[in-house]
Amino acid sequence: MKLCLLFPPISDPRGPHLAPAALAAAVRRAGFDVIMKDIDLEMALYLLNPVTLKEHLQKAAAKLKTLDIHEEGADWETLSWRQRLSQCFADARAVIPTYRNICKR
Repeated sequence: MKLCLLFPPISDPRGPHLAPAALAAAVRRAGFDVIMKDIDLEMALYLLNPVTLKEHLQKAAAKLKTLDIHEEGADWETLSWRQRLSQCFADARAVIPTYRNICKR
């Protein structure tokens, strides 16, 4: 019998849980074929992919255009969101070329 163990996303990648590996070892000892999938790692690699980052940057830029600070209903929350998105753009633009250079090595 085959068994697939999935390690769920949204955990701390600096210290993955050892429970899935321990469970896989125990199940293998019991005679099962075990496949392990680290969905957390796959998700991180997907989200940090330069193409994905660029797509999300474009979506955020479109959202930023909708947050008009000169609109009559603009409030401090809108201004705060606009400022935060602008800072994220600067951070993302700095990271994307660096990430591409690392991947080429």
